[in-house]
Amino acid sequence: MLYDAPTGMQVDASGLISWTPVAGSANQENVVLYTYDLRGGYTTQSFAIAVLGANNKPILAILL
Repeated sequence: MLYDAPTGMQVDASGLISWTPVAGSANQENVVLYTYDLRGGYTTQSFAIAVLGANNKPILAILL
């Protein structure tokens, strides 16, 4: 489940995250994911995406 993410970001049933930056996207987008199990346990994963402009590969920085 996306707890905090840029507009348009999605997670499908397999856990694949997809997002395409648009004009006006921030230089850095922060993302927080929550994952739950059937017993109510959960964990979080936070990371940042640097948006450097068109036609550049994304850079992920894991926040610990």
